[in-house]
Amino acid sequence: MGLALGFSFCLSATIAFLLTSWIKGWALRKGMVDRPGGRKIHHSPIPLLGGVALYFTFLVILVIPFIFWRGFFSHGERYLEGIIIGSTLIFFLGLYDDLKRASPVLKIGVQIIAGLVLVNFGLGVTFLSNPFRHPLYLGAWGIPFTLLWVVFITNAINLIDGLDGLAAGTSIIVALVLLTVGLMREGYLTPFLCAGIAGGCLGFLRYNFPPARIFMGDAGSMLLGFLLASISLIRPLKTVAAVALFVPIVALGVPIVESFTTIIRRFWRRRSILAPDRGHIHYVLLDLGFTPRVTVITLYLISGLFGLVCIGFVTANPRLMVILFVALTMASLIAVLGLHNINNGRKKENG
Repeated sequence: MGLALGFSFCLSATIAFLLTSWIKGWALRKGMVDRPGGRKIHHSPIPLLGGVALYFTFLVILVIPFIFWRGFFSHGERYLEGIIIGSTLIFFLGLYDDLKRASPVLKIGVQIIAGLVLVNFGLGVTFLSNPFRHPLYLGAWGIPFTLLWVVFITNAINLIDGLDGLAAGTSIIVALVLLTVGLMREGYLTPFLCAGIAGGCLGFLRYNFPPARIFMGDAGSMLLGFLLASISLIRPLKTVAAVALFVPIVALGVPIVESFTTIIRRFWRRRSILAPDRGHIHYVLLDLGFTPRVTVITLYLISGLFGLVCIGFVTANPRLMVILFVALTMASLIAVLGLHNINNGRKKENG
């Protein structure tokens, strides 16, 4: 299995690195760039379409098991078919949004359709884990819960893609955590796909780490969110009561905390929860004087802490890890709100 993981990681990293380099030059020549202004922190046009490189990289990784390891992954072929179809829908939605701008209704609608594709191919939330008692089986509620999960995580990664390298780096951390948990639970397909995602993001990060020379756009960020949401539903992760759904929730701690604070902030200000603003935690840190590199590395470290709690949940006492997760989440929420207050106070002082 180690050889397969190494192959997946190295191949995806190489493909993403080469494709990103080529697409960067092509997008510049065609004028497909993101121009500075508004909430944006860059001061010169930056090529878009980095998500195209990620899509084709991950497509290769998703197709390889059909060619080389057919039958090796238990029930894997059916899961892979659903992920390929769903991720393709999400990719083209993101690409359309990058080039033409998609309405919130269209985005949510296509994301729900992609989630239904996963359900049709056997991927879904069947029960919720409960470390303190027996798991809660959802029955017919499993389908809407699956759709909610897919839409939420797809948009959670998209929300943090406002700072160079943040979405790609966070996705690497989440993928490595899910890879580790998958190996502990004697899974093969999950680690293989996670190795591919980590490698692809690393190859792309060579051009996306601050200062970025290309952006992944919604085509890349929504694709990453959808893939991570899909992979978290693959057996054996979802069939083990001790880790079902709780593991990906902990692993995705930073995007989830960011999503909740964004929803609360916009609701409190009576704004649409889908309306863009400059209240994200990475913007707040930048406004407080942090450099882009220090900001993104700080958020990487926080993601790493959530990841360690996630792995500890599988290897140590689950109840203790739940307490640590709740404490870490509350501390993160309080820190975010505190930083917002400090930043707002500075703005008032400066007029």
